[in-house]
Amino acid sequence: MSDPLWDPDDPDLLTPEAARLLAEQVEDAQLAAGAVRYGKVGRVGCARVVVHPASPLPSGSFAVGLDGVRAPLGSTLLALEQTFAAAGKAEALVHASPTTVTEIQGLADEAGWFAVAERWTVVRVVPSDAPTPGVRPATGDDLVGIAELLADAVELPEDGTDALLTVLGHRLEDPCTALLVVVDAELDRVVGTALGYCGTGVGGPGVGVVEHVVVRPSRRRRGIGTALLTAVGQDLFDAGATLVAALVEEAGVEEALSEAGGFVAAYPVTTYARRLDELV
Repeated sequence: MSDPLWDPDDPDLLTPEAARLLAEQVEDAQLAAGAVRYGKVGRVGCARVVVHPASPLPSGSFAVGLDGVRAPLGSTLLALEQTFAAAGKAEALVHASPTTVTEIQGLADEAGWFAVAERWTVVRVVPSDAPTPGVRPATGDDLVGIAELLADAVELPEDGTDALLTVLGHRLEDPCTALLVVVDAELDRVVGTALGYCGTGVGGPGVGVVEHVVVRPSRRRRGIGTALLTAVGQDLFDAGATLVAALVEEAGVEEALSEAGGFVAAYPVTTYARRLDELV
């Protein structure tokens, strides 16, 4: 007997109904993570949105779940531009998953939004007991090193580092957040970090999301990334997660890392971006 959650035409993928339900749960957790501590989660038009004016991270301000007919979708894209511009953002982001209607592709092109990333949401439903050598919880003394790694990874401008340090401090104090590091003891330097969050989804508590896993370029291919991904997943399961999800680049290093860490692909996500420099 086939599993009703998996598509009989493509056994490697969830059915559309199961993918949408899972995406709603994961996106709830992603929205909640982006809102720590001074962000706000709400609705703009037919979209669900988090806006964190103080956070320079892309995960602090984005929209999901655009669902509706053509006219509301078009007005929602316009309203999103104004919302993110009013918050001082130079770019508006929409993550289009199974919670967003397929018509978004044509409407986005017409409205000046561009598809900038094709990624997969990958999930793990069983904790790993693999060893995680060198990984430990972050402390306040690690924040400068973590900010340096994250700023490079997401290509933040130099003036965004101070704001990032503040946001990381809030995340370090947040009980739902897992912030881990690997430190080179000889050089006393952070060489890897992982950030995760265990929040509440549509189906109840227990949705964990891995937001970032970053390793210093000179220390890659040494198992640090796998250890960090395993450890942050373990922390999220320990915090009550019944599944842990991550957003990874399609056919890239991130996807290979997640596969090595026991994650499986669940559904695709296309990210659309709209530059707002002229509106800010």
